[in-house]
Amino acid sequence: MFSQLDPLLMQGLVYIIVTGALLAIVYFVADHDGRVQNRLADLRTQERERADTVGQARGMLKLLVPIVPHVTEVLLPNDEQTRTRLQARLSHAGIYSTTALSTYFTVKLLLMAGPLAAGILLGSLGVVSFWPAIFFGGLLGMCGIVAPSLWLSRRQARRHATLRRSLPDFFDLIMACLEGGLTMQAAIKQVSDELVTAHPILAGELLLVSREMELGSTLEAALHHLAERTALEELRTVCTFVSQATKFGTTMADAVGQLAIVLRTQREHRAEELAQQAAVKILFPTLLFIFPTVFVVLAGPAAIQIRESLASTDKQASLAEQRKP
Repeated sequence: MFSQLDPLLMQGLVYIIVTGALLAIVYFVADHDGRVQNRLADLRTQERERADTVGQARGMLKLLVPIVPHVTEVLLPNDEQTRTRLQARLSHAGIYSTTALSTYFTVKLLLMAGPLAAGILLGSLGVVSFWPAIFFGGLLGMCGIVAPSLWLSRRQARRHATLRRSLPDFFDLIMACLEGGLTMQAAIKQVSDELVTAHPILAGELLLVSREMELGSTLEAALHHLAERTALEELRTVCTFVSQATKFGTTMADAVGQLAIVLRTQREHRAEELAQQAAVKILFPTLLFIFPTVFVVLAGPAAIQIRESLASTDKQASLAEQRKP
């Protein structure tokens, strides 16, 4: 039956089948709506993040966590400035536990010395060659020195991206609360309760701000602490605007409205900057992957024809040489 079909029809059927299969794979594997998937992932991990925030531990961790500070006390840097800087980095990444610094250095020590110790042990037992095991163990140990710092930087960047996505909803709700007659303190408390499900990270930070104000701290001081904890430029701008509005007697709703306009402008500029960078970033994969493929597709048939032409010319020349007396 298939042998009676026209070759063009056969090629068309093969094209449709292969294309349909690829589209089906992309449909079931690819992430169609990243925002929806991220929102669902945030909802699934909300309880776990709350447990991590309050420092809950289960099982053997209840026994190990109190021991960690005493074990790693000798490993912590003696310089108070260095400790403060590392503690600030942990705070910027959303890690507020009192044992975070000790745990960080414990993990760093294990990643640094663990591979080397495992290599020496495996080499001594004869499982692998001794010197290659030490070499690769030391190499992995060197990677373990920088791995915690890279992880911390990545966690901080992801947290900042999440907070930036949360700020538009925050300003919309704050504006609605202020225009409804609430004070800034009451508005922050109300917004923190409303954003628990949609933006749990920002809601947790706003809850800390509300608790500070309940304990007697001023609004400017609480927002300043928020900006210091997160190291987010947009939140520093919020602190500055609120401070200026309080100093010069401007209504808080007007200040928040102006701040929303400024942040939207900054977001547009950031998007334009990323769009300008896209042309440069796409240059390297284009040169490495697309141009060689296009060159092979376009020049390949011509190269084959030239080779066949040269081969036929050589064959004719050799036959002419053989025919000569």
